[in-house]
Amino acid sequence: MKSLQNNLQYVPCPFCGRENPVEIYNENGRRIVRCNECRFMYQNPRKQTLIGREYQVDYYKQEYLETAVSHKKLFEVKFNEFFSNRKPGMILDVGCATGQFLEVAEERGWRPVGIDVSEWVCNYLMNRGFTDIHHGTLEEADFPDEIFDVIHMNHVLEHIPLPRKFLAEAYRILKPEGQILIEVPNEFYFPYNYKLMNLLMPSHRPPRQTPVSHLNLFTRKSLLTILKSSGFSSVHIRSEGFANKYRRSTSAFKTKTCITRAALLLCQLRLDTFLGLGRYLVALVRKQADTVST
Repeated sequence: MKSLQNNLQYVPCPFCGRENPVEIYNENGRRIVRCNECRFMYQNPRKQTLIGREYQVDYYKQEYLETAVSHKKLFEVKFNEFFSNRKPGMILDVGCATGQFLEVAEERGWRPVGIDVSEWVCNYLMNRGFTDIHHGTLEEADFPDEIFDVIHMNHVLEHIPLPRKFLAEAYRILKPEGQILIEVPNEFYFPYNYKLMNLLMPSHRPPRQTPVSHLNLFTRKSLLTILKSSGFSSVHIRSEGFANKYRRSTSAFKTKTCITRAALLLCQLRLDTFLGLGRYLVALVRKQADTVST
């Protein structure tokens, strides 16, 4: 690995480990490449440290606390769809942020466990009364084998430097027949998806671009491949747009212009997903129970 100034580092492909990239995007110091071997898209070079460790109260106020009600409502919808038929047990929220998913799980009788790389977040949650909160990465937590019934990862996997190693750790701590619910941005149309989003933004706001913290850019195909190669079975992936009203609490829709009104109509009719422009990928995977031959 070749190190540069500003704590940047060139890295091999996070998926296949080879060093055969081709540049597909380079703007304002943010360079995205595609691996010529496995076609995985990733940021290269990139910071050597997890940017999430640097997030403090201002970030969480803007991204989570100001939209806490919508976040919780969305998590309620997802929880009811995916886990209402499971007997309550231990559930881990990786990247738990300000705790809306933990609230939903606890209200439904589950034992919630949270982990986050932000020290501020962990202190905030413990002050709110959550007792099982871990500060650090998933690997640093060193949970026992096969302890969790469910693991939740909402917009986490795109930030992980070594996603295969991370998923291997998640697999280790998940019980047989346990499930993981994952959501990541859908980057199938990268970088044109960001150009489209900027059409919706008010003119006074700075244009959106690939977040510097997004180290990995997933499409449905690459997400499916990495999950299956990590040993998970029953992998189901779908794209979602802004049809759910609780997703439409973003700044892009706050200013009602002709463009945003048209975009809202498209979203309500689910045409964004129908056209392949769904902004999110939602994956539900299972750890198959070991079979014993007789």
